[in-house]
Amino acid sequence: MVKPIGKSNNVKEAQFEGGLDINEQKDILEFPVKVMEPKRVEVMPSGEFIYQVKWDGKRWITNKSKQETLFQTKAQKIFKSRFAELDHCFDWLPEGSMLDGEVVVLRDGLPHFTSILRRIHSLSLKQSELEVNYVILDVLAWEGEDWRSQTFI
Repeated sequence: MVKPIGKSNNVKEAQFEGGLDINEQKDILEFPVKVMEPKRVEVMPSGEFIYQVKWDGKRWITNKSKQETLFQTKAQKIFKSRFAELDHCFDWLPEGSMLDGEVVVLRDGLPHFTSILRRIHSLSLKQSELEVNYVILDVLAWEGEDWRSQTFI
């Protein structure tokens, strides 16, 4: 399955978990953001298109502010930490940057959707049993600059 590449839009209201308040976020983009979604069409439009692979994972926005790195689901829920193996893998990301990606569990080198669901919903699984990977799909902001209007090529 493939999805056309496009832009996402800001959203002003969101549900927060862990007592976070949208007014505490001071990033260049309003966080959380509404993620780009594919649109169903009866006939594929003509012209030249670029597609990205659907990784069969869960959508995961990463937002690095001066204070911390936060993660957002497609449903606009925000977490400080969800997968221990991802907690420090974004230390390289500059402040004021936001990535759009997917968390996936690979089984025999291929994404396995059932495994990511098991990892998300199971409190008894050990990290080593179903290790999560992060696939970066898009850069939404870099060092405080909104990149969503940038052309892909």
